[in-house]
Amino acid sequence: MGTIRITGVKPLYDFVVELEFSDGLKKELDLDVYLNGEIFEPLRNDPELFRSVRIAERERTISWPNGADIDPYTLYYGLTPEWDEQDDALAEALELRRSGSPLIPPGTPRPGLEIR
Repeated sequence: MGTIRITGVKPLYDFVVELEFSDGLKKELDLDVYLNGEIFEPLRNDPELFRSVRIAERERTISWPNGADIDPYTLYYGLTPEWDEQDDALAEALELRRSGSPLIPPGTPRPGLEIR
């Protein structure tokens, strides 16, 4: 398989779009989960701005006039956004701390420390 690019985009309803990829795959995708952070806030608040989605010629992915875009591989494979994975890891660490469990399990080697 070659490089994945987006060749077509059509807004449908809410945050759902129809995407066409360079290998011919077409799929409907709800972008709601990807619209997190300051750059995406205007898209959430302005349906017309969201519907102005287009294909960025250089990157061949979807983008908006405010500079927001989403990686084509993330959309093609339905990957979890990086910020979501970081949020999950932070939530897990906070839960461990609240429960009184050590954040680093006992016996875990630490660089520069000798365990006896």
